[in-house]
Amino acid sequence: MRWVWVILLACFAAMGMVYGHGRDASEARASFRQFERLAENGDSEAQYRLALILEQGWDTVAPDSARALRLMRRSAEALYPPAMNHMGYLYGHGYYAGGRRLVAVNADSARMWLRRSADMADPRAMANIAFLLLNDSTVCSKAERNHNDSVAFRYLIQAADMKVPTALSMLGDMWRDGRWVDQDSLKAMLAYEGALAGGLADAQSRLISLMAPRWQRLSADSALNLGLRYYTSLAPAAGVILFEQVGDSVDNPLCGRALALLGDAYSRGAGVAYGYDKSLQYFTKAAKKGNPSAMFILAETLEMFPDAVNDTSINDAEELRRCAAEAGIKSAHDANKALLAR
Repeated sequence: MRWVWVILLACFAAMGMVYGHGRDASEARASFRQFERLAENGDSEAQYRLALILEQGWDTVAPDSARALRLMRRSAEALYPPAMNHMGYLYGHGYYAGGRRLVAVNADSARMWLRRSADMADPRAMANIAFLLLNDSTVCSKAERNHNDSVAFRYLIQAADMKVPTALSMLGDMWRDGRWVDQDSLKAMLAYEGALAGGLADAQSRLISLMAPRWQRLSADSALNLGLRYYTSLAPAAGVILFEQVGDSVDNPLCGRALALLGDAYSRGAGVAYGYDKSLQYFTKAAKKGNPSAMFILAETLEMFPDAVNDTSINDAEELRRCAAEAGIKSAHDANKALLAR
């Protein structure tokens, strides 16, 4: 049965969203009516997906919060895990529409629906019930807290195996703090990196808070390479911190490249707020250190804005281009490639 509603929903989406008029709109409406019949006839997955559509409305379909809630509840009562998870969310936050309260906040009902969904291996429900358990303000005794933590950890391990970013982040917190488990900074770091890979931007600040003091012990070469890995992936702010660390080592031969990378970060607003002046300052410092990418970038800037750099020792665009070319940097592509090479 599943393939039927998938095809119907795909047809509805393609015709309704792309065309929305004439014969195609009529066909889209007919497909949607068939989709509705599947839901009304007890297909729990169709009920869930139709409820999501009706919650917000979509294209020519007007929102209908009361009907959406009925369908979601029917799907959840039929033990469809995503619907049970959604009901847990509604009971956890309340559900209001048009000034009316359709679902009152009820912590016990939220936990009940989430536990049911999690026990049927819904990955988001596992993360959600773990969050409630770890943040249960009604727990008074250490034994209760330990019980909640142990159950939360079990759910998080399962959700993390399914690459749920929030679960990975919460696992990182548990390993960082030694909560229920032995403190393990390496596991915490890897969990935060996994959360970042899954698109959870908040994990970057956790990674930095955990690791920045430890990064101080890295050699300049290791710090620069790690900084490049973070900067060119999903943690540019972590990369900037590592570049600053190397850039402060003025006698290190890698200092120039680190300064140029900081110039790149400010020119893009990557990991830091965009800042043209700071970008130019860093590129100038890097060029004076002999970094060829910075020399090329500075030469291009001076050719367009001859008064951009007041330092007479480094404001000759032609000489900067010549030095960059001797190092093999003859285009902006060359400069960027050399700067970001790992």
